Amino acid sequence: MYRIRFSSISQLFDVPEGVQVVMPLKDILRGIGSSSMLIRENRLIAEIPSVLWEGSVPSVREDLEKLKDKGVRGALCENIGAVNMCAEAGIDIHGGMYLNVLNVPAIEEYAKLGAKDLTLSFEMPFGKQRELLKRYATVDNRIELGILVYGYLPLMKFRACPAMGPEGCKRCSRDKELIDRKGEHFRILCHDSKYSELLNCVPLYASDRNLPPLDFYTLYFTTETAEECRNIFDMVRNKENPPFRRTAGLYNRELL
Repeated sequence: MYRIRFSSISQLFDVPEGVQVVMPLKDILRGIGSSSMLIRENRLIAEIPSVLWEGSVPSVREDLEKLKDKGVRGALCENIGAVNMCAEAGIDIHGGMYLNVLNVPAIEEYAKLGAKDLTLSFEMPFGKQRELLKRYATVDNRIELGILVYGYLPLMKFRACPAMGPEGCKRCSRDKELIDRKGEHFRILCHDSKYSELLNCVPLYASDRNLPPLDFYTLYFTTETAEECRNIFDMVRNKENPPFRRTAGLYNRELL
């Protein structure tokens, strides 16, 4: 099964049946009409911001309740605070990549907290994933597990954006990048001026590799257009060799 994570509702294309869609909860609320079919088919997962400052927690709780009233049943949680919020709100918990799940005990603990499924850490090599699946096969009441197979991975997050000028965010186009000494371009994503992320200069692409037999595989879209998202999704489904520069990240490196 495939899961597609969009950073904006503007990237949404006609997603085939059976494919789950993840979008930021604010974007879902802004464009609820565009997501109505996904909601009816229970294929839409709301993404809670991966960084939550104390002052933003009440508004996130309020947004979760609004989405629940609209029929959205699940949310992607990238930190333990989000996990607790979903448990309290009675919303299905989908554990994201930032939970850093690397072993069976971690899976079992998140399952106890109510997680319906978990995305394994993208720092976990395929060999270790296969070993984990063998051990996890003996566990009762197993939950679903997945990994990322495409996406510009976030390298770091900033409270103070590195592209911020003397006037702060006032004149910022929200389309910035850093260029290193080798001329590589690293995009900076702004999240409502609350925090920013630095993306890798090339995307992870692993669909043409021998993937472990997991329950779902996620495409993590960030800066791509809707047309690019569609084309890349087709490439992933067909396990094609991509025509662009890519990295396999740590999936083929035995560092753990």
